[in-house]
Amino acid sequence: MEAYAFDRFVFAPESGCLTGPLGTIELRRKTARLLAAFLDHPQRLLLKEELFEQVWPSTAVVDNVLAQGVRELRLALGDDARQPRFLRTRSARGYEWLLPVERLTAGGPAALAWSGTDPSRHVHVGTEAAAALR
Repeated sequence: MEAYAFDRFVFAPESGCLTGPLGTIELRRKTARLLAAFLDHPQRLLLKEELFEQVWPSTAVVDNVLAQGVRELRLALGDDARQPRFLRTRSARGYEWLLPVERLTAGGPAALAWSGTDPSRHVHVGTEAAAALR
């Protein structure tokens, strides 16, 4: 199984779990695909059209759907759009993942360090983030 490490987080795209200092968050499927797209292309501007193709292939999607996914990611990461640490908005163009990313493989030392996360601290971000953003 592959995972990504950045800052103090590890993201497992197959499960959609984002593990960080406060525990593990289970991202909604599309939000997890959006994060994977950013982590596959760190420190590079991803145009909205590229994100639509990667996250919502063969589906007509409006900008608000992408913006909602980005809001959910920012909430999960504790990021701020006005002073971003992770995701920078490029007005009317797209988004840029700001940090370097390390790919992890199963059994690697970094992956082992994060494997003991307490399941009682899991949060379903799709439900709670949507309520927090209203």
